[in-house]
Formats: sequence, structure tokens, C-alpha cells
Amino acid sequence: MAPPGASPTLVRPQEQNEPVDRVQLSSREAEPARRLHPAVGLATGLMAALSLAGALAAPAQAGAWNQPVAAQSFGLDGPHGGTLQFPGHGIEHHHGGNWDRETVEGGWRIPRNESSIRVQPRHAYQVPVGTSELGTVRVLDNTRGRIQAVRLQWPAESDPRAARAHEAMFRDLLTKLPSDVRFEIVVESGGESALRQLIAQSRVTNPERIELHTMGLRSSREELYQGMSMWSRDGAVVLTRESDGREVVLLPHSFRDDGKVDEYLNRIIWQGTGAAPASLVNHPSILVRRSTLDFEGGNVVANGRHVLLSHDTISDNARRLDLSSEQVVARFETEFGRQVMVANETDFHLDLGVGFLNDHTVTVASPALARSVSGLPANELETMHEVTREKDLQGRYDRLADTLTQQGYRVVRMPNLGGRSLTSPYLTYQNVLIESYKGVKRVYMPVYGASTDQAARQAYEAEGFEVVEIPAALLSTRLGGGIRCAVGELDILQ
Repeated sequence: MAPPGASPTLVRPQEQNEPVDRVQLSSREAEPARRLHPAVGLATGLMAALSLAGALAAPAQAGAWNQPVAAQSFGLDGPHGGTLQFPGHGIEHHHGGNWDRETVEGGWRIPRNESSIRVQPRHAYQVPVGTSELGTVRVLDNTRGRIQAVRLQWPAESDPRAARAHEAMFRDLLTKLPSDVRFEIVVESGGESALRQLIAQSRVTNPERIELHTMGLRSSREELYQGMSMWSRDGAVVLTRESDGREVVLLPHSFRDDGKVDEYLNRIIWQGTGAAPASLVNHPSILVRRSTLDFEGGNVVANGRHVLLSHDTISDNARRLDLSSEQVVARFETEFGRQVMVANETDFHLDLGVGFLNDHTVTVASPALARSVSGLPANELETMHEVTREKDLQGRYDRLADTLTQQGYRVVRMPNLGGRSLTSPYLTYQNVLIESYKGVKRVYMPVYGASTDQAARQAYEAEGFEVVEIPAALLSTRLGGGIRCAVGELDILQ
């Protein structure tokens, strides 16, 4: 056993994985601000948000955190010729500091590539499309198995609010998951030193089981890079190959327009969270493939019977592919190898309010169980109750619970309250990791120092689970995610 605090293994990107034709716009590295989860400020897809036809930029997963809409002034023929200009809203760092841009009074401008040659869409890392050569595969059952390896993302963060959340989550993951779990961590260039320091300070047992993979994408004349987030779950789902049980990291067709071209800017959009799992394509022990369908991992929740997908996942693919909803569902069932159920109404990601415990039991959020919650600052609780009412989360989750009951599931309700980014936590006890193997039943559960923590603990214990508390959720959910959002499985022994 290596002494606590020893150095993890550093794996540099392979040469063939390095993006080509990169032209650095300045010697200063792109400012590494983070996308909140969901993103605050810019739209889910820049193809819409930055096009000449667009007049407004909504937050990703529009309305999810009730942020103000950002007006854009398009100045091709005006005083800002060749740029897009964005106003600031007091948290500029999270609105777009990770994009190549020039700061101006009241906001910033993103330069346009003035070349007469139209750039062509491409991903930063070339990943094989489809899984047909792998034989039968099924989307990972989130209720069975023992965690053996996980994939994480470490952003190069300069905003102290987000940095504290990242540090808290990584400290919990590195010290609370079993001491033999392997970590493959994609590290954004510029963040490696801070992560190494955190690992040393956390006195991680067996640090040689940690591998760091540096990803050095940058904005250039032809590429516009949005910095990576901590949310590894967003950019991929995991399949299991039936022949040998090996996991396959499956990327969406395009994560929030990753690899596509903004026609007005004449620049390729590179999403760090979409590129991070793709950057592992040449890892000798990780299979990476790309789908022809679009999805986000937080909207994919599975057990041995079903895979639950959000209504938006189905409708977005139907619109893009010009297919009916039924045809899209059929394609997902073929690719994921499980029967699809569609959740019509939830919050911005399914896994903030619903989670399977086994093939017959599911937890569903119930804000009514948090009506008299205490232990958090009064102003934050007021915000959380306000957001919950505005979104009618109780009604949405009641209807989802009814749907799951009709499908034969026993529904266990859990406390839940919505949140507003940077202003309050998001009270969720569904955003968990579960291990279930050889008589062991364990759940890694968010806690907030709130009175509802005990009720959630008792609910899981009543289902036979040992509860491992993850206090990082108090900070991480201010960015919109919990432990499940932060973790992508790589090896689950089932």
C-alpha cells in the first residue's frame, strides 16, 4: 500500500487525440469559468443561441433555475462588427468567461471568424459511431453491482464558489467510496495542480488507483470552447456488453451542439463536457462509442426492467431526426436494450427527482415532505419553496408517481425542494449512487444539514440500505447537481 498523499498516475493525452489546426488567439489561457448545471446564461445549443436568427439566449434547460434572459446585440454591420455582444448579469464569470471573448462595459463580445472559408463541423476527438459490432448491449442497471471504477471531471475553476463545491465533492468521492475503487479523472488544462494538491491534502488511500487525463482544448480562430463542468454524468451513458459484462461509454450524437458550427460566428462549438468522455477513446481499457441519438445522462435512469427517459429527450430527437415519438422510442430501445418509459413532467433532469431501488421499487420526490424543513438559512429556504411552487414540482412528481404505480412499481416518496443556482441548494435525495451485491446494499446519499436528512436516511434504511452520507451536496447542488451528476460509471461488477 502506498502511503497516503502519494502522487496519482498522470496520463497525458495521446498525440492522435490532440485537436488539429488550432490557432491560439492570445497567450493567455481561456478563462476557465464553469457551466452551471444547468448552464446559466447561454442557451443549451449555441447553434440557436448564437445564430443571426436568434435574438435571445436562454439558460440551458430553459427556465430550470429562473435566471434572467440575456439579450444579444448582433453587430455584424454595426459598431461591434464581426462580434456577438452579451450583457452581464452580475455573475459574468458563469455567463461566459470560459468562452473566448473580449470584456466590454456591461458584458463581453465573442469574436467572429472572418475567414471566407466556411469551417466544417467536427468533434475534437474522433469516436466510432454505433455499437453493432459489440453484440448485444444494455444500458447499465443503476440498482445492481459493485462499483469498481468511475469517471470524473475536474474543471480548471477560478470562481471560488464553484471551486469550493468541486473540492467538497471530490473529497467525498475520493474518501467515501471503497478504497479499491479506481478513478479515471479528465482534468482540464490549468486545473491539474489544484487537483493534485486536493488529493494530497485528502490523504487518499491507495492514490495509485487515480489516473489523471489532461484535456487541453482551447478556443482558437475556428473553435469556440466552453469549459468543462464537474458533471460527468451529463455527457455520456454507460452500456454493458452482454457477452462479457464489459462497460461501454456511449456519447450522444452531439452534447449541446458539441462539434457543430455556429454559422454566424463561423466557428466550431466544442463543449468541454461533451469532449471529456470522448478524450478517453484511446484508453486501452475503456470502450467509447458515439450514438446517433441525443441524450443527457441525467435524463437516463435504468434498472433491470426499464430505462426511464425524459419527454424532452424523445421530442428533441423526433424533431432533429424528423421521426415520430414512437420511432424514437423504438430506436432507444434498440440501442439501450431495455424497454423505455417516458417521464412527461419532471425538473430539468430526471435524476433530481426519481431513482430506482430495484426492479420493483422506485423513489419519487415529494416537496410536501419538506414543507416544514429546518436547518438551512431562512432566506435560502424561502427561495427553495418559491422555486418549488413556481415549477409546480409537487404536481409534476405526483403525476410521475401515478404513472410508475400504473406500471407496477411500488413508489417510495422522498423530501425534495427546488433550488436557484448560486442562491440556494437543491434538496434532492434521489441523486444517489447505489451498490447492491452479495448481501451488501449501500446508497451514497446527499445530506444538507437539514431536518429532512433523517427522514431520507430512514426511508433508505427501511429498504435495507446502509447509508453513506455525502455532505458535499450542500455546496454542489448550488451548481445544480449531486453525487450521481458528478460520477460516470466505468466498471460495475454485477
